[in-house]
Amino acid sequence: MGGLTHDAGRAAVLSLRLVAIAVFALSLAMIAAGDFWPGWIGSTSPFTLGSVAAIYIVAELSLARKGLRALDRVVLSLLFANVFVQSYELIYHFTFPTSLRGLIPPNIDGLEVKHLLASFPMLLPVLLVRGHISMKRTSWLFVALFVAVWGVWMMYGFPQYYLEGRFYPALLQSDDPFTLSLALNYGSKVILAAFFVSLLDPGVASIGGMVGRLRLKDRVS
Repeated sequence: MGGLTHDAGRAAVLSLRLVAIAVFALSLAMIAAGDFWPGWIGSTSPFTLGSVAAIYIVAELSLARKGLRALDRVVLSLLFANVFVQSYELIYHFTFPTSLRGLIPPNIDGLEVKHLLASFPMLLPVLLVRGHISMKRTSWLFVALFVAVWGVWMMYGFPQYYLEGRFYPALLQSDDPFTLSLALNYGSKVILAAFFVSLLDPGVASIGGMVGRLRLKDRVS
């Protein structure tokens, strides 16, 4: 049974590494081609796909370096990458004034409370990897950069590429809110992904460390 588990873990690691690398490469190709809403994957942004793939790869390599078993690190890496997605969606959702007001008395909205309570458990897997991540100077830099970009977005009125109008008083003006909203949306997403990567083992998060450990002949158990 132990041998079967070992083989299954090895196969899972190798397969998902290849899938993640392929997804990352595909996302770069879609970005280069300007295909930001590919219908065949439910119009999911290639920035989201690429970010998730990158976080998964670095997390799995980082946990491997720390000696975790194959299946354990596959599951934890997937959960960690999903925490990134859920964190961004939660911040984005409650930046809209109508959503935020639903959490503040006397305007409590049961649907918004339900949304918050349903989203919160999806962030808890970060506790499972708390012993393998740490805040670093670069992490704080990415936090500051994310807050700054988000603040600029709100100063432009929080425009959306799929909705008309603005949701906050526009302290800054733009002649092209459509392109602006795309840049701020996708840019902030990449910054948040970089923050998640920065939490991991610096020896793996470096470009040289990643390239050296992506060799499939490396030990994966």
